Amino acid sequence: MKISSIHIDGFGIFHNESIPKLDSGPKLDTGLVLFQGNNESGKSTLLGFIRTILFGFPRANSRDPSYPPLSGGAPGGRIGLIVNNREYIVERKPGKSGGLVTVSGADKDTGQNELLLQLLCGITYEAFKNIYAFSLSELQTIETLKAESVKSVIYGAGTGTAMLALPKAEKQIKDKLDLLFKPGGSNPLINKQTAKLEHIRSELRKASKGISEYDRACDELRQMDGHIKTLGNDLAMSRLNMNKFSSYDHLWPEWLFLQECKTGLAQSPVGQVVEIFPENGLVRMEKELDYHLNYQTRFNQLKEELVQLSKEAKNLAVDKKLVNEADTIAFLSENRNDYIEKCRSLPLKEQEKKTLELEIKGLSGRLGENRPEERLRKIDRSIFALDAIYEHEEKLNRLERDFDTAGKILSDKKDQHEKLVKEEIAAAETIKQSGGAGII
Repeated sequence: MKISSIHIDGFGIFHNESIPKLDSGPKLDTGLVLFQGNNESGKSTLLGFIRTILFGFPRANSRDPSYPPLSGGAPGGRIGLIVNNREYIVERKPGKSGGLVTVSGADKDTGQNELLLQLLCGITYEAFKNIYAFSLSELQTIETLKAESVKSVIYGAGTGTAMLALPKAEKQIKDKLDLLFKPGGSNPLINKQTAKLEHIRSELRKASKGISEYDRACDELRQMDGHIKTLGNDLAMSRLNMNKFSSYDHLWPEWLFLQECKTGLAQSPVGQVVEIFPENGLVRMEKELDYHLNYQTRFNQLKEELVQLSKEAKNLAVDKKLVNEADTIAFLSENRNDYIEKCRSLPLKEQEKKTLELEIKGLSGRLGENRPEERLRKIDRSIFALDAIYEHEEKLNRLERDFDTAGKILSDKKDQHEKLVKEEIAAAETIKQSGGAGII
């Protein structure tokens, strides 16, 4: 940016003063314009005029001197600026907030404060006053170089970066850090993730309390299994006794009739004459004799079989261990059909076992190389642990989705950052090519 012309309507000792072309001297290639004069000739007043037109009239409580028009005329004036080989006229009159400013260009571009800020490329009043346009009195103290805007400009000049790049970068970094973490906050990403992590730890502590209850339930289950086995043996013995007593119950009426017959025969006298013969007595007697003969024949056969079985029993070798396992043998006999059915389905179960082994092997591979099946079997598979795992899996999926969203946001911010960096580099290059204002 270069100052090309100056016109003062009224400012201090000046009234209706103009310098139409500042670069019309004999040595145009130096880029230097020198104002020479005695004390109180108006050099500081001219410096104050340039500051006022570019940055506004000072406030009433400002430490900067004010220059009322002592020689007449309306306060203010205009300055010609050359930016990027284009000429602009900046005019300022008294008013609120530093005065009313108007910017007009040769190509009919007009504007106010916004356009002026663009032409100044972000230079503040403090930076202009202490770096580009300072007086001898302002050089007497080093405090002028401690303003943040001044330090930023000096830093930018030393590193070749744009004006005010340092505070802007610091603000962007602070804003991004506040989005990630803020002490006592709840909305930043790390605060949210920390709260979720604490909730998960709380759930894990609750789940760990159920381990003792699970162990106690396992002990009760083992005790119940032993009790069920004992009851199964008692049931097998009861069924054997039931079959035996059922046979006794079925033969009981016959045994009673036999006992009555034996008692009647024993009490009947030999050769007793029956005076009253029942009707059809002979026929009934013949039938009873036939029954008796049949029973006698069957009795003799059973007797012979008993003798034969007794002989065979004497020749049999009794296995006392086998006799002691009579209850178990009876139980196995009752469950023989179930065992045969299971043996028939054994090939299908083997095939299912192979399929499950392959599936377990695949799942073990997904869990990692150092996950043998014996180690996996030791993992807590209780209902409480499974519920906790499912809940943690769902939370992990939500966290992954949040992480992906944060990654996309971060990627967008990086793109925006790169774009801004490129714009800053381009702006710095433009400033470098256009040069700076003359030193007064």
